[in-house]
Amino acid sequence: IEEIFQKAEAGQDSIIDVGAMTFLPLSSYIKNTDVFTSIAGEDEDGNPLHEIYVHVPVVAGQMFNDTIQGLQTVLDLPGPFQVIVWLNPMNGAVEEKFTQAKIEHKKLGAIVTLPVLTEDTFGHDFRELLESKRTFEEALNDEKLFIVVRSRLKRIQKLVYEAIDCVKLI
Repeated sequence: IEEIFQKAEAGQDSIIDVGAMTFLPLSSYIKNTDVFTSIAGEDEDGNPLHEIYVHVPVVAGQMFNDTIQGLQTVLDLPGPFQVIVWLNPMNGAVEEKFTQAKIEHKKLGAIVTLPVLTEDTFGHDFRELLESKRTFEEALNDEKLFIVVRSRLKRIQKLVYEAIDCVKLI
């Protein structure tokens, strides 16, 4: 957390990637210390000096309720921040279920809907990319990957970027 403060003071961005194992402890820490308020800081008019965005995935299937509960936990955290929801159809249609859940909150900043991918080809390649913890750029420049795989990843990248470009903060 200290490194985040240092980067904020220097005007640099910080990213914390939290998996399921550390979500609850980190949420508890944020709640108990109100660290987002400290990181955001305040100008003389009481406006935050730094913008904080928390990205939360929501998926369908068996994990839907868990991801909705995680989203609600994040929305209830103290401090000035916006939540970006990523609707991920990896386990089925999620957009309609999310709409039915009627999540409304002043901290809900944007919703990004990821594209539905053919499981055996595009979906497989995208899952492999995510599991390898590489960026699109790293994979696309990896000549060890078959050209067809790189071609599909390029098309997925285009779809994801188009979904992000359509988003405007609420």
